[in-house]
Formats: sequence, structure tokens, C-alpha cells
Amino acid sequence: MNDDDVIDYAAGIMFDRKTGDQVKAGETIARIQLGAPGRDPQELRKRYLSFIHFGDAPPETRALVHEHLK
Repeated sequence: MNDDDVIDYAAGIMFDRKTGDQVKAGETIARIQLGAPGRDPQELRKRYLSFIHFGDAPPETRALVHEHLK
């Protein structure tokens, strides 16, 4: 992020499912709010799906706190 970047407060992702939830094909897992006009919804969908993984086994549990800073 640069100093001249503008934050689009209307853009974001609303999650309908949590990590580890069982989902079936066709179910909504999240809703992408596009924000500013001119964004390609299919490109944003493709980017979002590239960051998640679907599998048959439950995900490994991860620590909520990674380290304490002093």
C-alpha cells in the first residue's frame, strides 16, 4: 500500500462459512462486495478461490496467538 492509495470502504468479503465447515458444491461460502464500479467480479472471484483450499479432511488447528511482542 502506498501513501496515495485510497481505501474503498464499500469493498470487502463477508464470510458465510468458517474454516473447517462442511460445504457442498454450489453452496455460498462468502460474498464479495465489489466497492467501486469497474471491478471485474469474475476476476475477484477467481482470486478469492485461489486463496482457499477444499478437502475431505478437516484442516489442521492453528494457534490463534503466534507470538507476544514486548
